[in-house]
Amino acid sequence: MTNSITPLPDQPCPCCSQRLFKDCCEPFLNQSLFTETTEQLMRSRYSAYVTANINYLLATTSEQTRNESDKQAMQEWADQARWLKLEVLNSNENQIEFKAYYFIGNKVEAIHETSEFIKEGDKWMYLDGDAHMHSYDIGRNEPCPCGSGKKFKKCCHI
Repeated sequence: MTNSITPLPDQPCPCCSQRLFKDCCEPFLNQSLFTETTEQLMRSRYSAYVTANINYLLATTSEQTRNESDKQAMQEWADQARWLKLEVLNSNENQIEFKAYYFIGNKVEAIHETSEFIKEGDKWMYLDGDAHMHSYDIGRNEPCPCGSGKKFKKCCHI
């Protein structure tokens, strides 16, 4: 079972940038452009999880840690999760702190991570991250964690 989506070019980008997919992460995911900042890279990697583009995730992981990446586990996580929202909390040249919310099974969860990036040649690459997982109990009448402004029961609730 897969929960991944591939947004149409004229739809909002899954990375929550308020830009269209074609003007935001799509050129990075199809590798017609390379990211210029660590925030672009982090957002495009989130979009890669949403679209289950594991090859992009591996291609943007530093050579130092790429061999530690488990392609099958990444694919399973991307396929099982229904990604809801990305919040960038703090950003500087080499670090991005973010929360990524997703629905897995019958639970809303979030990964709260501070990601480290490194430049290899002229490209930013994901090096590593310090991640903490959180589970949330969301009532049917509470605001949906995706940020739509709708009640959970009218939006992302299964």
